[in-house]
Amino acid sequence: MFPASDPWNQPVDVSPVDANSAAILARIGHCYALNRIPNHALLDGSICDIRHAIKEEPTAAALHYVPRVARKSSTQCLCGRELAMAIRKGLVLLAAVVSAQGAFANNIHVCPTCAHRTIQSAVNDAAAGDLISIAAGRYEENITIEGKGLTLQGSTVPGRPTEVAAAGRGPVFTLGTGVAGATPESIVINSLTITGGNHTGGTGAGGGVQVRSGAYLTMDSSVITQNVATKGGGVAIDAPGSPPSTITRSQIIANSAGLGNFGGPGGGVLVGRGSTAFINSCIITGNTSTDGGGIFADVNTSLYVAESTISNNISRAAVDPQGSTGGGGGLEVAGSFSVQNSNVSSNLALGPTGGGGMYISMNAGTVHQIGGSIIARNDLRTSPSEFGEGIGAGVVANNTDPVQQILTLTSDYIVENQEFGGLWIQGVALSSGNTTVQDNIGGQICSSADGTCT
Repeated sequence: MFPASDPWNQPVDVSPVDANSAAILARIGHCYALNRIPNHALLDGSICDIRHAIKEEPTAAALHYVPRVARKSSTQCLCGRELAMAIRKGLVLLAAVVSAQGAFANNIHVCPTCAHRTIQSAVNDAAAGDLISIAAGRYEENITIEGKGLTLQGSTVPGRPTEVAAAGRGPVFTLGTGVAGATPESIVINSLTITGGNHTGGTGAGGGVQVRSGAYLTMDSSVITQNVATKGGGVAIDAPGSPPSTITRSQIIANSAGLGNFGGPGGGVLVGRGSTAFINSCIITGNTSTDGGGIFADVNTSLYVAESTISNNISRAAVDPQGSTGGGGGLEVAGSFSVQNSNVSSNLALGPTGGGGMYISMNAGTVHQIGGSIIARNDLRTSPSEFGEGIGAGVVANNTDPVQQILTLTSDYIVENQEFGGLWIQGVALSSGNTTVQDNIGGQICSSADGTCT
């Protein structure tokens, strides 16, 4: 996630004690209430009386930035002299303590009776690293965050969501400056419902959330629903060269892209050229576009999907001067991708491109992996128009490079897809282990080379 030269990736076991260590510890105090550091080890921001609990994320990534830390349990406590000893022994990254003290220097509240009644006013007044706590309720506004990293936290009270609905045309959230080469700032969005975005002018990228150059997104426990855009109806990650944007434990539902004659890709999520996205433990359903009803990842991208459900999305046909459309009802990918332990089911491709569940366009130098996943009951249908019908209701893998590419399948089930075969390969070599392809209508594994199916 961070370059090798970043302080978070430096070893601490051989680092010297900071010359100002005593002064820093004196400033922290006997039991300073450390705050949460986004994307790193979690430090609970609640006030402690005697000891302060340090909570750890159960992921390797969360532990990577604090290497070789002694851990007693999930509620290890360090205060006063204990913290001082840990730092002096090289067990805690001193930079993390300093950063933690500065992290969330301000907690800005947004509510109908607060000093800030709109999210945008809080964003305008916030400094880099601040937390904006947004009370339950409905906020009608379009919000732009650029030039500073912030965390937006909505309500976590069951039945009392924080809903942000677009007040006018454009994305609900626009993140980053959009200037090529701008320093990427981390924007964290937690526990928000984002709806009503309509971005069909300008770049047309992202109806709910537009991630541009100068930003990268970390989203958790949020709902993105009923947004419209030319591309990336729910979320458009179009930030070339920025760190990966991450969406976890969120629902992306009933968004649409490409409603015009020429259509547009990525009903739920679009990953633009030069961008990287991690999608984990999400539900992506009921979205519509002309390419990649659920997710569309363009060339020169990296997409990682894990523990997610991609279902009941539709890719429909449209007039496109650049070629066929209506492919990849669930996903369409043209860069490197890995789909692991996920369910791609009941998606529909209505155009000639094919791939009811997935359409894969392979290029040289890219990785193509599906593991531990179910691709089932996806379908193809001919719309009552001049558009033809595609192939491969389950998966289509099409090599666009002169050099043969490899599709790796590991412990997958490609079953009960409804028309023209479970898996179509075109100029592709299969590397398959413990994968079941059966009960698909029209054949199991089909090759365009001779048109035969097993």
